[in-house]
Amino acid sequence: MIILVPPSEAKASGGDGAPVGRRPVLSTPRLVGPRRVLLDALRTAARQEPVALASGLKLPTSAVADALRANARAATAPTMPALQRYTGVLFQSLSPATLSAAAVARAEEQVIVVSGLWGPVRAGDLVPDYR
Repeated sequence: MIILVPPSEAKASGGDGAPVGRRPVLSTPRLVGPRRVLLDALRTAARQEPVALASGLKLPTSAVADALRANARAATAPTMPALQRYTGVLFQSLSPATLSAAAVARAEEQVIVVSGLWGPVRAGDLVPDYR
């Protein structure tokens, strides 16, 4: 069974995984091209149109600087599994830190997070912080 879940606006910062770089393959390699286009557009907008980007993302004023910094660094930032990156209400209820190794392995096979930037990613796919 595949379980689709939405991403969350809240995300954990940091990570110790390798950056996605210019080749964000993740678990759906057919999306390499579209992901590259979106990542480039996001980085460009974060550098050249920060006010419009902040408005379009409906970010509170206090979060704008951090969000723009995260977006500009998305290709080079450290990564962590999607199951740990997303921290919104649904993910808090799932409580990934309390899952057994078997439950984490099952989630990595069966849970797909539908990300606005990355598209479908598996729970174990390594993703950077972004907004």
